[in-house]
Order: sequence, then structure tokens, then C-alpha cells
Amino acid sequence: MKRFFALTLTLGLLTANAPVSAANTWKVHKANNPRVVIDVSRTLRSDFDTAAMLGVNLNYLAFQRQLWQNGQAKGNVVPSLRQYLAGSRYRYPGGMASNGFNWQGSLGPIAQRRDHKDVYGSKVQKPLFGLREYLDFVEQVNGAHWYVLNLVGLESADPSAESDVLEVAQSNGALAQNLLADRRYRGNTRYFQLGNELDRSRYEWPYEKYVSRSRASIDTITRHDPDARFVAFLRAFKYRYRKDKSRGESQPAEYIAAVLKGLPEVRDYSLMQYYDGKRPDGKIWTVPFWVGKINQSIGIYRQVRNGDSPSVWITEHARQASTNKPGSDNSSRVTSNQSAAVSTGDYLTAISQIPEVKGAFWHGLNAGPWQMFDVRAENGDLAPRPVFWALATLGASNYPNLFATTTSSPNNSRYKGGYDIRASAFGDGANELTIWAINRSSGATPTTFDIQGWAGRAVSITHRSTSTRPGEDPDTANLAISIDLEPPVQAGAINKSGQLQITLPPASVSSITLVAGGNKI
Repeated sequence: MKRFFALTLTLGLLTANAPVSAANTWKVHKANNPRVVIDVSRTLRSDFDTAAMLGVNLNYLAFQRQLWQNGQAKGNVVPSLRQYLAGSRYRYPGGMASNGFNWQGSLGPIAQRRDHKDVYGSKVQKPLFGLREYLDFVEQVNGAHWYVLNLVGLESADPSAESDVLEVAQSNGALAQNLLADRRYRGNTRYFQLGNELDRSRYEWPYEKYVSRSRASIDTITRHDPDARFVAFLRAFKYRYRKDKSRGESQPAEYIAAVLKGLPEVRDYSLMQYYDGKRPDGKIWTVPFWVGKINQSIGIYRQVRNGDSPSVWITEHARQASTNKPGSDNSSRVTSNQSAAVSTGDYLTAISQIPEVKGAFWHGLNAGPWQMFDVRAENGDLAPRPVFWALATLGASNYPNLFATTTSSPNNSRYKGGYDIRASAFGDGANELTIWAINRSSGATPTTFDIQGWAGRAVSITHRSTSTRPGEDPDTANLAISIDLEPPVQAGAINKSGQLQITLPPASVSSITLVAGGNKI
């Protein structure tokens, strides 16, 4: 891949603004000139975990089809993940594939493992990437665990068949006991997600059924692992029932309240969000649309839980595929390309500014058309795709403190969300900052960074990025992208009004580290 680097430092001419409000800092304001105001005196959160935000959905079926061979990951998958995404969580055995997954049938010699039916079709196959392989893999990539419980049934050849609720709960209790016996598992915070999409898709369970089956497994697992944490699977949009249309629509507030009241000890919940691609119904749901839904769900939680704050996990997010049957068209060309990389960076930058959001999982490694590593028919070279490099770029930050940030931007890209630029800032506030910044415009964009409290200071600047060349459409097929994760350190100075100008590359994801020196200009 060709590499280029563009960084412009100039003295700004604007006057400093008053401190920003902590409310809704994720919203981008309209302006003719891009500007980011960082108030290091206002810490929005002090628990930010970069690695948790860069998690990956690991569907065992899709993974073993695309990236697993002869008992090991193909190509440079393991060293790439270990180098750039160390500490990230891996969600296993995936999403819908988790419903009906028989963990005991995934153990032992391959020939003796139980046949599992693909939840999306009729193909029956053995789990080559079973529970032990998952634990080995997570150790190899220096990752962390996240397990999605099967609340449905143990008939692996029929993922829709339901088993007795106590039988399922006993199986999940034995799973927890089995995991705790493995030294590699004990060291992590142990999250168990309570099923996947059981309120919709092919299941459409009533609220009471989801609660009762979750309750049985929670009680059984807790007897073996009192420190286990459980994550309810919720929804921030209304759902119109399809199997029994007489049921009408399920409103998110109703669904969330029913689950939270039925599972009072559960304070973690998950949402899934796909953005910026044209849906099968022709709609495009933008990053701001979905971030607004996260905030709405948090508001419902607080109402139900008397003002308490939740821990929110985005267990699947990615650019939207254009069909209900991903992989049946050319969706793979747009779900993981440079445009998708910018969308992903935008989404993660936005949700970083919501203190209740504790982590996120990109979909997936690999999952149908969502490909972190390239297995497309015309390439198949297993090279990391642009989305991977976007995550790697953001992974350069490792600060728990996130500061109140206000972004103002034009919309030369004509993005339906209404902006080109978004940014978020982390650091110690006194001498070091790392800024996540995305640019949706196809042109290099000089952006003013107003760092309140840093006026007149000399700074060193390290600007990591993944981007295109000026004027290139990031949706162009087979576009060569520019990756710069080891740029030279440059010297700069913040003017007396507290401003520094940095040029964001076109269609880019950036991680910009500023280290202030003692000298003032």
C-alpha cells in the first residue's frame, strides 16, 4: 500500500470559547469552518477503556469458514490482532449462531464433535472452532473473553428447537464451571450475554419468556461463579411482529422496562446498531440516529431504575449491508472498505462521549460480508481491510480520562448525518492529549483545535491515520488506502488564544497525540 502523510500546523486567529457543557457533547454543530473545542478542565469520564471499545464479534461458524484451517487461524490474523488490538474482547460463539450452540458438542476430537446446523441455512457441520479453540485463540491474540449464552435448546442440529428451561440452565451452569477450571479464563471479568435477538428474528419471544429463561441460567451460573456479570439483550427501536402479526408492535420502552423489572440485579445491557449503508427498505440510518437511540435507552433505564446509570455494550456494530441476506450481493465491498472505516471511526468517537457506554464489538472476524481480513473472491489475500486499520489507528490511545469536547463542522461530504468532522479527546489534561478525529470529506481539511488551558505552549505532535488521496471516493472499488501508524513526531505551538491547526487527511480516521513541553511562546 502507498503511504502518505499530511500535517499542517499554523497559528489560529480565533478567540477562545467559554468551557463546553458536558451534555450531548457527541453532537456535531453546523459551521463553515471545522473546529474542535477541548475543555481539559471537564472530565466526562475517567473509566474509558480503549481496548473494550475495539472489541470484535467472533461468530464461530463464519470464522471457521473464512479464517480457520487445520486447527489454526490463517495467514497473519493472529499476529495482526495481537499487535494492534491487544486487550480487545472477542464475543463468542457469535450472534445468532449462539442460539442453539451446544458447547459440550464442540469439545474433544473433531470426528467426535456434534453436528451443528447453520442457523441461517440448511448446512450441517462440526464446530471446528469450538470452545477450547476459542480459549486458545483469545490467549494467542492477548484478548479478553465475552460469552453469549444459548437460552434456546441443546439440539445442535436444529437451532430453533427449544429444550426444557432447566436443562438449558444446567448446561449453562456446567459451562461456567468448565470455563472457571481453565486458568486462561479466570483472570478476566466474566461477562455472559443473555442470548441474541430472542425478542425478534425467528424467535419473537414474549418478554416474560425471555426473562424466565434468563433467570434460570443466571441463578444456575451464579452458584458456580458468584462474580459472573450478566448482560441483557435489549432493543432501542420498535419491532413489528411477523410470525403472529396480531401482536402488533413492540415498543422499546415497553420491552426494556419489562426485562429490567424481571431481572433486577442486571445492570449491563447490550444493543446492536448498523449504520450508514442503505437498508433493504431503502432507509439509511446514520451515526447520529443510532447514538440518539443509545441515549434514549439510557433514559428509559434511569426511569425504571430510579435514576441509576447502566453499563451499555454495543455487541454488534458496523456499516449496514444492503440486503437481508448478507453475502448474496456485493455488500462485502462496502461493509469493510474505507468509507466503512470512516463510519466506524465516527461511531466509536461518538459513543466514546457517552459515559454509560463501556465497550463495543465490530461485526465481525469475519462474518459474511463484514470482513476484517480480505477473503473476497477476487483477492482472498487475507490482507487486513480498511476497517481493521481504522481500529488499529484508534488503538493508539490508552487514556482512561475523556474530556468534554465540542465539534463544529461543515458538510462538504453531504453526509446525511450533517457533518464532515467529529473528534473526541483523552489524556491527563495537563501535558498529554490523544485526539480521535474523523474526516468524511474527500478533501484534506484544516481543522482548528482549541485546547482550553494550553494557550502558548509548545507541543510535539504524532498524527497516526488511515486515509485516501484527495478527491477519491472512499467507496471506490479496490481503492488503495494510505496507512501511517508510525509517523514522524513534529513540533508545533499552540497560540496565545489556545488554538492549533491540524490538517485531517481526506476520508480519514486519525489518532493525534499532543505532548506539551514546558516552554511557552
